Amino acid sequence: MSQSVQELIHNLEVGAGRKTVFAAVSIALLLGMATLFDTFFYRNLTTNEGMETAQLARNIAEGKGYVSGVMRPLAIRLLQNTEKPADLRIKDTSIPDLQNPPVFPVILAGWLKLLPWNYRIIGDANSFSRYKPDLWIAILHQGLLLVSVYLIYKLGTRLFDSTAGGMSAALLAGTWLYWQMAFTGHGGLLLVTLALLMAHCLASVEEAAAAEVASPTKILLWAALAGAVVGLGALTRYSFLWLIIPVAIHLCFVCTPARIGPPLAALGVCFLLFTPWLARNITLSGSPFGTAGHSIYAGTETFQADTIERALFPKFDTFNYHEVRRKFIVNSREMLATDLPKWGGNWIALISLVGLLLPFRRPGLNRLRWFTVGCLVVLWIAQAGGRTQLTKDSPDITSENLLAWIAPIAFVFGVGFVINLVDQIQFSHPAQRPILLTVISLVCCTQFIWGLIPPYPYISAVVYPPYYPPILQRIGRMTDDGTATRWGKEMVMSDIPAAVTWYSRCAAAPLSLNYKADSAEKVKDDFYELSDYRREVKALYMTQRSLKDLPVKGVVDNGKDIQSKWENFLGQMIINKKVPEGFPLQGWADWYWPEQLYLEIKAR
Repeated sequence: MSQSVQELIHNLEVGAGRKTVFAAVSIALLLGMATLFDTFFYRNLTTNEGMETAQLARNIAEGKGYVSGVMRPLAIRLLQNTEKPADLRIKDTSIPDLQNPPVFPVILAGWLKLLPWNYRIIGDANSFSRYKPDLWIAILHQGLLLVSVYLIYKLGTRLFDSTAGGMSAALLAGTWLYWQMAFTGHGGLLLVTLALLMAHCLASVEEAAAAEVASPTKILLWAALAGAVVGLGALTRYSFLWLIIPVAIHLCFVCTPARIGPPLAALGVCFLLFTPWLARNITLSGSPFGTAGHSIYAGTETFQADTIERALFPKFDTFNYHEVRRKFIVNSREMLATDLPKWGGNWIALISLVGLLLPFRRPGLNRLRWFTVGCLVVLWIAQAGGRTQLTKDSPDITSENLLAWIAPIAFVFGVGFVINLVDQIQFSHPAQRPILLTVISLVCCTQFIWGLIPPYPYISAVVYPPYYPPILQRIGRMTDDGTATRWGKEMVMSDIPAAVTWYSRCAAAPLSLNYKADSAEKVKDDFYELSDYRREVKALYMTQRSLKDLPVKGVVDNGKDIQSKWENFLGQMIINKKVPEGFPLQGWADWYWPEQLYLEIKAR
């Protein structure tokens, strides 16, 4: 009996039992952190793009196909340019989605099939707090974060040692940014997971190449898997495709007799996965990346803010590609000033910038270090060139924060650098080293720690302004069972169309480019062109997203260029205290005016 007890104690201290206990304690801590966040820091979906993905995933889960209720004028234009229909009116309740690649919406669709709640909000709207389907989506994202924590632990252990792995995992779990990304609804945390898997594949290539007897078969296999991960990432967010460049370059420098084989394997598998989706987009819209590919135009002088996706007739003939160069420079300057200092949401990311510049003794580790630097360079280019209005609406947590995908890999090198520095210190007691590393980790996680101290960062789970789900379900006329909308063939025009569609099931379009066009213009890109000839607009809903930024010039000017703008439309309402004459939506519901504006077809 005593011998069995001794064996058990030995097993827990130095044997396999120690790993089991460590894993159990780690999982319990992470689940406890997730419960803590869902109790005190939970928020409903915080980004427009997350709501758009959610409504798309719901359509997939319900067997409606890869279709969206968000009616972007740009998407309508691209689809009709390809189809060339005799009747321009949209007869279906939804259109093929041209904005989102398929991997994350399909994963989310499978998760929504397990949703234990109804989409309809039950109870008093004034006491509303949590939208349960949003909570269900957040749980999926938190699961992805926990997987990422495990992957970074294994990566740190492979590249350095178990101390580096544990410290890297603790730093990722203690980063406020990634916990907040769980409430965004977009696939950012899935891309973090895929980036870590990609790093593991390349680490396996290095291990196979460094073996006493190198195995070309294993090298090719892991290279192909790295390409597959990049392909899946590109099918989650198109910008992830940029990472095939540093992956291919890295594989070219792996010490193997046939250096051309691994990069070709990675490229081949990546494009084998990605090309069918490109073909689908080209067939439907004539554009390989659908409407998402037009983000390069967004934020330029010709297409300011979000005007590119609101344009039914984009004026590409007046666009100058020097505008893209200027956009890149302006965004890069802003990223250097604001994004880089808080890159990765953790101070270890800044330390890692130093760690990435210092060489290591192992050639394979050095190659992975330069691979990480290469990823930062290409993602910097993609982020600066592809920024849109989404970044201004939701800084840091937007899906356009591409550098956040690769930051956890940099964390590992930052931790390795810190441990190397600490090992230069002569300690008088063995416990001093782990205590110092713990203190460093806590200092790096200061933002996370301060966020846990009352008063909490968020007063309510409701992300208002501008989103208030009970109002949106009322506007969209959702049925009592939450399975449909009473407005089947009409749509709402709004500055938050994805929110309208997700919370109410009603089709919605962004604000048209103009309120009304000048009668002398041959091409009229305005409300009437969209409502009269594409799909009837039954209601107009504008939130603080538009109302808070009204320029005085747009409100009071009467110039020809100003009169066509929505600013002038709102200015007339403010001055005259009534809806402009001739506008078809005369039913003014003043629930929240002047915070928000809601107009609909007036009941006869």
